[in-house]
Amino acid sequence: MELYPTVHNGKVDYGLAYYEIQGTEIYPTVHNNDDDYGLPVFEIKNNEIYPTASNSIDSYGLPLFEIQ
Repeated sequence: MELYPTVHNGKVDYGLAYYEIQGTEIYPTVHNNDDDYGLPVFEIKNNEIYPTASNSIDSYGLPLFEIQ
């Protein structure tokens, strides 16, 4: 499964996916400028999305996104 920026996101995606979901982990795609060194940048737990240790965002243990 792939994640695409919406019109509400400030990124221009040219119709390309920015992230790829593999199981409960989310990785940047080659179309994303984030260099993740092959590591997941987000993790899905109970329909909430948290940054991983390899992500530079500090969420203070709180989810950044919610899946509805």
